[in-house]
Parts: sequence; C-alpha cells; structure tokens
Amino acid sequence: MQKVNRPTPNKRKLFRLIGWVVQTCPVLLLLKATVLSAAEPEEVTFPSGKLVLHGFLYRPLRNGPFPAILYNHGSEEKPGTKPALGEFFSSKGYVFFVPHRRGQGRSPNDSFVESLYAQGAAGRIDTECFARKA
Repeated sequence: MQKVNRPTPNKRKLFRLIGWVVQTCPVLLLLKATVLSAAEPEEVTFPSGKLVLHGFLYRPLRNGPFPAILYNHGSEEKPGTKPALGEFFSSKGYVFFVPHRRGQGRSPNDSFVESLYAQGAAGRIDTECFARKA
C-alpha cells in the first residue's frame, strides 16, 4: 500500500491563506482603480444677475475637450453634488455640471423667488400674461 502525502495542518493553513490572498488581491486592485478613476466634483461659481450662484463640476481625468451635460435638478432645495451621476458621466468622457439655482443648495436666496414661494400657488408665473404683453 502506497503512503499518501497529505499536507500537515500548518501547510493546509498556509494553502488557505495563499488562496484567500489570490482571490482577494484582484478585488482590492479593482476597488483601488475605481477610486482612483472616480472624478471629484469641483465647486464652481457663476454670475446670475446681481447674485453669485454655486454648482459642482465633474471632469474626466484625461485631457479634453469634452462634451458636456447640464443637470437640471428640478426644484430640489438641496440638490447636493449628485456623485453617482457625476462619476458615471465623467468616467464616460463627459463634463457633468450640477448648478444650484437661486435659493437652492449652496446658492444664495433671491427675494423675488422667496416671495413666489411665500405666495404658494398664487405666486406661479402666468405665461399667458407674458405672451399677451409681447
């Protein structure tokens, strides 16, 4: 009868450790590559009448020029930076801009916009009125 060479318990632990390292390293490298390729938003300012508004700009990590996407966040009072969208579009080669409109996010309040909010439904702009005056 032939004797089978079986690894000792210490060798088994070593083989398990090597297996774990071999399986884990690609995942860690992928995470590192993802983090390094993710664009960070740059806070920018832009003029709007007498106010200076804020927004966030994501740029691809390589040199441009690039096509751009302007994100219209609707009427969110706190639109934030939209990191998932910014990272997605910048990784695809687009500049992605998230403006914060008057009175929203990091942009200052506007007394006219505030008065419209205070009036509720009565503060809505009547576009037909503007069309008749034109």
